[in-house]
Amino acid sequence: MAELPVSYMKATREVTGFWGAYPLGQELSPGAYGRRVKGQFVADGRLSDFPGYDGTAFGLTEAAARSPAETWLSEGTRVEDVGVSAGGPALPVSGKLRVQFSHAEQMLFGCRNGRVWSFQNLRKVKDHLLSLYKQGQWDRRDILVTHVMKVDAAWVFYSTRGGQWVEVSVSVTPGPAVAADLLKAAIGSGKLEIGYGGLAASGYASQLPGPGTPLFQAIKISRWPRPHPGIVLRGPGDFDEATFGDPDEPDEPDEGQR
Repeated sequence: MAELPVSYMKATREVTGFWGAYPLGQELSPGAYGRRVKGQFVADGRLSDFPGYDGTAFGLTEAAARSPAETWLSEGTRVEDVGVSAGGPALPVSGKLRVQFSHAEQMLFGCRNGRVWSFQNLRKVKDHLLSLYKQGQWDRRDILVTHVMKVDAAWVFYSTRGGQWVEVSVSVTPGPAVAADLLKAAIGSGKLEIGYGGLAASGYASQLPGPGTPLFQAIKISRWPRPHPGIVLRGPGDFDEATFGDPDEPDEPDEGQR
């Protein structure tokens, strides 16, 4: 298996549709730019550091929370009851759950009040990047963060080999009967704690107890654009989604653009 940050980034993408901040508490925002280093994103600065940045034209928007709680599980990951009280319609349910991984590179990712924070006019942002590139001020190898998932709290459990598990304590009123639903309800209420023994049994387990930005999407200028007068007009077609989780793929030469 690849090194932890590399495989973690790939698994997060497969499960959530976003790339994962690593570590979980990494601070990200739309407009942050940087490079892929050993499979993960390392920020160097902000797009606003460059001349011509127009905060009004580009704008930033934060969508409403997608739901009080979201959980994503890799196929084959199970949530098991290992000692939960019976509870009832108006009674608290409390006890322990176990997130069980059948093989390596499986994940459970959960967050509370996740909402997407992004540029309001991404087309104008792309045109601005291409203009900077034509002027020799933007390095095509640089990666720009365009969308970020802001959360009130987040938890991630990830396996580096089969048979690993994480034990969590939950307390919910009222309590769902199904273990996976109980875990999601506990994430929504914030009443979920990672047990010490469970933390040691997992390849990677982490929690973000307060607001943070654990998921993101990013772009970079594609490999073959040329700095000619029509480049800005071509716009979005000159961009690729930035990829992570593959440190063995070398960055191509910069073609002398900076």
